[in-house]
Amino acid sequence: MTATAPTDRRLLILDDDPTGSQCVAGIDVAFDLDPAIPVGVLEEPGAACFVLTNTRALDEQEAVALNRRVLAGVLDGGVPAAGSHVVSRSDSTLRGHVIAEPVAIADELGARGIDVDAFVLCPAMLEAGRFTEGDIHYARVDGTAVEVAETDFARDATFGYTSSDLREFLEERSGGAVRASEVLSLSLEDIREGGTARVRTLLAGARERTWVVVNATEYEDLEVVAGAMAALEAEGRTFVTRCAPSFVRPLVGRQGARVVDPDSITIPEGRLDHGLVVVGSHVGLTTTQLRAVQRRGTLAELEIHVPSVLDERRERRPRGRLRAGGGDPPQLRLRRLHQPRPGAHRRSRRVPRHRPRRLRRRGRGGPPGARGEARLGGRQGRDHLPRGRRERPRDPPRPRRGAVLARAGLAVLRPGGARRGLGCALRRLPRQRRRRAGARRRGRRAHRLRRRPLTPPPALPSPAPDPRSPR
Repeated sequence: MTATAPTDRRLLILDDDPTGSQCVAGIDVAFDLDPAIPVGVLEEPGAACFVLTNTRALDEQEAVALNRRVLAGVLDGGVPAAGSHVVSRSDSTLRGHVIAEPVAIADELGARGIDVDAFVLCPAMLEAGRFTEGDIHYARVDGTAVEVAETDFARDATFGYTSSDLREFLEERSGGAVRASEVLSLSLEDIREGGTARVRTLLAGARERTWVVVNATEYEDLEVVAGAMAALEAEGRTFVTRCAPSFVRPLVGRQGARVVDPDSITIPEGRLDHGLVVVGSHVGLTTTQLRAVQRRGTLAELEIHVPSVLDERRERRPRGRLRAGGGDPPQLRLRRLHQPRPGAHRRSRRVPRHRPRRLRRRGRGGPPGARGEARLGGRQGRDHLPRGRRERPRDPPRPRRGAVLARAGLAVLRPGGARRGLGCALRRLPRQRRRRAGARRRGRRAHRLRRRPLTPPPALPSPAPDPRSPR
């Protein structure tokens, strides 16, 4: 396999979930929303930078505002809009703000005089067995290709859908604003038989924010499409890409990512041989992975019951102690909300907002001497990590307390641990809850006083008649 030839365009990838950089290596990842970080990376033509926005955990309006704010900060920082390609990195199982985020990017570019010709939708993640053929998107489950609308992912409480056909999916998610008949499709026949010339001709006809669906079952298909897009962008055309992790690799002209093995993970001097694993995802695949880890044994687990965390009326605090084991890391696990009941989408977004604040209160994330932290699960697993800064290419890591240093392909997530253990942190969680409960009790007492009926004042005696007054 050959990688797409790199171009002089700059690539800004707004990542809605922490898993976006897993298919590439040697690219900077910004865990902080400070625009100075991607601005510094994109100074050189041909550079690429991920910015973790984590917008899949936000409401649509918040996601739109955050995308525009990050892009505006990068452009105002000196990165030229002309010659830059913005990628809205998305889920390979079609979850997330698929329509709203690319449109927000196009609106911000349009406000600066750059008209977007097309949105390119490419949800294939070949490493995980997710591909598109005949405009139908598939996910491999237990070795069998299944239409993605028939999987657990389509029953997501927040981003559920019913269509596996990407053209119909776009119409469904847009509420009819995008017509399936108006979506342009790049079929496997166009890509493999016509090659770059055929794909370039089809993309050249896309104007005024046309949606384009990319079919792909192998990396060679993605490379043909990326090459055609690069050629048209060199002529002044503008595309916004909405894609899963796989398509980013040919867009930046990189080979496959190096798989991290135990030999490539070094333990800093003075750190113990253990860490913390936080599991926050709620799909069946994560549960299967979790059970495989549990079967290894020697794993200290602490399960947090999600409804108890969200119920502010409960005074009982979650107690537990994580003891550093001999080899396997302690693990923090959530008992998940299984059924998408009414309001589950709001609860699913509240979970990461409550848990990170409490876990970072004092313990700063892990048991004493922890080597680092890892996450199993997307938007919820990420949120318990503190924000931080990136690591420049080829620079040796400089661990600092409170920093998140990441390099795609080999991540070191907040090396350095806590002075106190997670058990201490969990014992301190309910302080804010007790404070709010006290405020509610005071409010109820004041309310009862306001509703108490007032005693009428005693009647005043009638004045004595004046004898001088005429009768």
